[in-house]
Amino acid sequence: MQVTAYVDGSFNATTKTYGAGIVLIPEDGDVITLGNYGRVEGFVKARNVAGEVLAAATAIAICNDRENVDKLIICYDYAGIECWATGAWRANAPISKAYLQAIKEAKFPLEFKKIKAHSGNQWNELADRLAKEACGLS
Repeated sequence: MQVTAYVDGSFNATTKTYGAGIVLIPEDGDVITLGNYGRVEGFVKARNVAGEVLAAATAIAICNDRENVDKLIICYDYAGIECWATGAWRANAPISKAYLQAIKEAKFPLEFKKIKAHSGNQWNELADRLAKEACGLS
């Protein structure tokens, strides 16, 4: 089964918390939405990028737990989600190194699809809202 994941991140400077928004759309089931947050000291300085990475890594982990996933399409609006995974960007920072570990743990092929931020795509907008809510911005 193929799953499409829309991922986004946000950052709350007041609480120094990053938020992740994930919308999973399995081709054979109901849409799954999730907001998550983090405060890992070494990642906080990456601000909303930390949320973007947390969202993509969480989508991979959720799909890894499902036995019937044979492909994950990650739709993103931050270029690093694809560029670190493909090696187009070097993973030098702790956040990008942790993300590469999540990529390596994927039990299925990954495909990446760039989505323009705030362009009216309903799933990307939902992921954005979930990320903001997760870190207390709404």
